[in-house]
Formats: sequence, structure tokens, C-alpha cells
Amino acid sequence: MSSSPNSTYGTVAELEFVEKIGLGEHSDAVAVPRLVLLKRYQKAIQKRNSWNCIDAPRVMVFLEQSIENEGLK
Repeated sequence: MSSSPNSTYGTVAELEFVEKIGLGEHSDAVAVPRLVLLKRYQKAIQKRNSWNCIDAPRVMVFLEQSIENEGLK
């Protein structure tokens, strides 16, 4: 695995994951509102010990923005 923030398991992949939370990417998923899922993920990542090559502050800011945007819908 590359140490680049844009590697397969890096920042870009994490941001793409956040973008897709709650959008029906997983057909067997129970229908939970996207805002609820984003807030759960936000709580869960506070416990994350290792970010490896992921830019944690960037992901957290993006997640906060996603929560704000979803709350405006």
C-alpha cells in the first residue's frame, strides 16, 4: 500500500466512502436515514486509533459538511 494520501486506501477513498453513506450502495442495508448514518459514522471515527495515510482532519471536515448539507434537505 502506498503512503500517498490519494492511494486506494487513502483520503480520497475515505471521502468517497463518506459521500456514499446512506445512498443505497448496499442493497441489503436496512433503510436508515442518511443523516443518522453520517452522525453514527462521525461518532465511530472518534474512536479510530489508526488513520494510516488518511488525512483525518480533512475527512472530519468533509463529514461535518456532509452532515450540515444533509440537515438542510
